[in-house]
Amino acid sequence: MTATGTTVVAVPASATAFLIPGLWLTGAILVGALVVAVVNWWRKKANQGFCSPSEQLAQYRALYEQGALSEEEYNQLRSVLGGELRRDLGVPVPASAPPKTNPAEAPPPSEQTGIQPAQGGQPDPAGEPSPGT
Repeated sequence: MTATGTTVVAVPASATAFLIPGLWLTGAILVGALVVAVVNWWRKKANQGFCSPSEQLAQYRALYEQGALSEEEYNQLRSVLGGELRRDLGVPVPASAPPKTNPAEAPPPSEQTGIQPAQGGQPDPAGEPSPGT
């Protein structure tokens, strides 16, 4: 005890042997966390300028709906970005379908082949003539 009535506690040397390395370890962990935070911030900032094809298509769709793009321009962009989306997702490109025509607008059969349209309905899948022929 001292003359003022307070007690002085002596810290053994073995306690300081753990205190100093513990402080160094804590500091190293904090520096590591700071480095990870800075790298994540930098990585996210670098990706802001890149848009995926689906994001670009959404932006072009909004421009088309606002009237900034014509239908022809939008369809061209959609076909290009749609191809990129299919390639990225691994979806096979569909074969181009023949243009659909209205049967009433179709030209009559060629005189050279002699093939005439069926009368009274569709032919039977078994090859039997339809009822009306």
